[in-house]
Amino acid sequence: MDIKLPFGLKDGQLVEISGVERGLNCGCFCPSCHQKLIARKGDKSIHHFAHYNSQECSKSLETSLHIAAKEILEKHKKIRLPAVITKMCEAHGDQLLLFDEQTIVFDKIYLEKRIDDIKPDVIIEYNGRKLLVEIAVTHFLDKEKKSKIRNLGYSTIEIKLNDLKKQLNFHSLQDILLHDVKNKFWVYNAKEHSFLDEIRNFGKTLKIIKRKIALHVDYCPLKLRMWKGKPYAYFIDDCVYCNYFFDSKGNETQSHTHIICVGHAKKQIDQIIKKYNASFISN
Repeated sequence: MDIKLPFGLKDGQLVEISGVERGLNCGCFCPSCHQKLIARKGDKSIHHFAHYNSQECSKSLETSLHIAAKEILEKHKKIRLPAVITKMCEAHGDQLLLFDEQTIVFDKIYLEKRIDDIKPDVIIEYNGRKLLVEIAVTHFLDKEKKSKIRNLGYSTIEIKLNDLKKQLNFHSLQDILLHDVKNKFWVYNAKEHSFLDEIRNFGKTLKIIKRKIALHVDYCPLKLRMWKGKPYAYFIDDCVYCNYFFDSKGNETQSHTHIICVGHAKKQIDQIIKKYNASFISN
């Protein structure tokens, strides 16, 4: 959906299109470039602001949404967060629920305040921790910024508003921020990172052996299959779908030469899962 500019600045305050007169009588300016706006309130298209006698500002929509989001969050001091769901192996295995979606109540909020070498749209502080919030309509987080966020170690969500089916206003944006999670995605979650780090420490490298047309992993710690008293597993049928398969390795000629398995530490892994109050969710 091509979202039209729903907000403008009037007397230094952010206002929505429904609260002003049509045309130049709206007395509004662009929240980003501060050029004069005209309120288009016709019968055919969705009511919206447009720049008067100047090109449309590329940052006007997202800047206005950042300001509106901050005002809403600052007023209510809470936000609804999506569930944190992970896997010990990214490609296969059952999902693990680290915590369900929840509403957090926070203490402080900052708009576009620099933190190290990035400038998040919104920074929330709660219980001595920081949560970064990115609000995206046309400009989404790139790999470089995601990498910087991971290196900094701050939990971050991205709120994607590009596929909304209705026009944005204060009420719809408030509903998204305070009550809904379908437009919110974890870019990085510190609890998930800590959990996987603990699991990773138990990783043991086992070689993948080709026998005729089958790929075997000998000495399977879970003893999924036995041959003459020796435990083994099929790489495809057993390992990649096992909850204790952490990763695989390859080289220039083969995509899979070894697996990283934590099955030998099943008891410790189960204790870590219990410590994080995590629970398996079947796919």
